[in-house]
Amino acid sequence: MRIVPEGRCVRGRRTPGAADRLVSAAALFLAVLLAAGCASAVKPTASASEPKKALYPWTALIVVDVQRGIFPLHREATFLAAVRTLVDRANEAGVPVIYVYHTDGGSFTPGRESWLLHPSLTPPEGAEQVRKSTADSFSGTELEALLDARRIGRVVICGLGSTACVSATLWGADGRGYDLVLPSDAHSMPLTGSSLEALERFNEFWKGNGAEVLPAALVDFKKTAGS
Repeated sequence: MRIVPEGRCVRGRRTPGAADRLVSAAALFLAVLLAAGCASAVKPTASASEPKKALYPWTALIVVDVQRGIFPLHREATFLAAVRTLVDRANEAGVPVIYVYHTDGGSFTPGRESWLLHPSLTPPEGAEQVRKSTADSFSGTELEALLDARRIGRVVICGLGSTACVSATLWGADGRGYDLVLPSDAHSMPLTGSSLEALERFNEFWKGNGAEVLPAALVDFKKTAGS
């Protein structure tokens, strides 16, 4: 689903339009994150506190950075359908859904078109939101406090981009001792600077690093931490 108009064509040549600028913004966003080490496979130092899965039983869904400025994506239709499935099933199960927004002073300034969630996601009024300025949704935000208040020990993490902010958020959750669930079809990357093969490698990596990796339709939101 396109969310911005295509560029204009002049005598057979396509001039840059809003779509081109969003693709460039997405590519720049990814490049900055990669340069900052956000996509690193190196495991951060674990937290010294007791693991969350030993403290709390319940599950939450965390939707990371499904913002208009990061589109278009690899397997875009599949990704959007999977995220929508997760949100609907979480709501049906009474599971908290927390929407994370990457926020900065540029393309992802609050209120700008590129900062908004994709139109296929329409959170209800009062939905939980977290605004972050780094790749890890836990770093410098109230996310952990929100999860503690709801006695969450198991997190289902989906969104954008796979090897950038989703990866960093998974590591942040892992270091705090949450049970991890990665829906295999509910993460993706911008078309520029990434590949479908990278998405599959990402799934395989997390299968070998303690996460439950399975399609969105098979995620059990009633399962408790440690079970």
